[in-house]
Amino acid sequence: MKTVPLAQRIFSQPTAPFCEKFVLAEIKSVLREKRIPFFEDRAGNLIAGVRRAQELRSRIIFMAHMDHPGFRVTTAGRRRPRESQVVQAHWFGGCDLKQLKGARVVIYNPISTAPTTQEIRRGSGKDRPELGRDFEEIRGTISKAARTSLYGGRVVKLTISLRRPAQVNEEAFGGFDFVPFQKVGDQIRTRAADDLAGVVIALGTLMDQRGKAAAIFTRAEEVGFVGCLAALEEGVLKPGMHLVSLEASRVLPQARFGEGPVLRIGDRSSLFDSGLSTQMWQTAERLAKRKRGFTYQRALMDGGSTEATAAKLYGVIASGLAVPLKNYHNIGAKRAAIEIISARDMEGARTFCAHLAKSFRPLDFDDELRIRIQKNYKLLKELL
Repeated sequence: MKTVPLAQRIFSQPTAPFCEKFVLAEIKSVLREKRIPFFEDRAGNLIAGVRRAQELRSRIIFMAHMDHPGFRVTTAGRRRPRESQVVQAHWFGGCDLKQLKGARVVIYNPISTAPTTQEIRRGSGKDRPELGRDFEEIRGTISKAARTSLYGGRVVKLTISLRRPAQVNEEAFGGFDFVPFQKVGDQIRTRAADDLAGVVIALGTLMDQRGKAAAIFTRAEEVGFVGCLAALEEGVLKPGMHLVSLEASRVLPQARFGEGPVLRIGDRSSLFDSGLSTQMWQTAERLAKRKRGFTYQRALMDGGSTEATAAKLYGVIASGLAVPLKNYHNIGAKRAAIEIISARDMEGARTFCAHLAKSFRPLDFDDELRIRIQKNYKLLKELL
């Protein structure tokens, strides 16, 4: 499946932290079509390309998160939602508080007989069908936005005025009211490139290098790597495994839009593993010589933190790859804005990841470098 049609499928699914069910369903649909194995962990992260967690040790793992900053409705009735023209919600994930006020938003009101989140937690409703991918779109405007102390200050309380009275159920969530997918020349304009672009790159790599790559699609990254940390705490990801975090990350002077994917040597919080980063650089260099039109960049992208940092703290050998992103987290110059990535950058990222998976060797590159410089020392030490 080509990258742009795959992106249209994934980008068309709405998402928010803890509300990744529609993206998850579409990923499963693609994996089933391509007969790629997958399973879920207890936190709802999706592990693909392998049938069991033990197989991850011999693969390069590509990690992408399924959420994007957005809100969960908090005033819906649990059993019989009442019609209302004003709803309350909690915003999760990075934002500009000033740009939230007055912003147009859309609520995705799921239409399904599937078990609710509360029923799943209680263990009831297990035999009911999987959540369908139908939802009602309810539009409104944020009339109030104020920070709260909930969850360590990570939540903004919203009041949303709806265009018309509506019944909003307990599974409803939403975000800014932008088109899900629009291609204009090389630009892909979307409400949530971060990190559905990473999801697309990982899925494409699984198709291109069947049996050599693995992917983990995580939940709730935007509120502190919650899904990734669950995979680490539960032992799905173990020390010594090799992981590349895939992101759409803020355009920077050293990470330019449309000039190829960026090999990240670090993020805002940490520097990445030097050995894996070196192997990625060597792969990119070989690919640039062999494949006409392939370009890449290499930089410290400190516009945000990534799951690679979290994984590294647990002993995972981690590095990162990103496509440069305009209007990161929908933050525009004066008001909320649509996110924009380059189709060429995303295609280049998929090509690179496929070649990395094909050539990947779980070696200690620090040892390799040490041997190389010691050899040079032995040749020249007599001149000291």
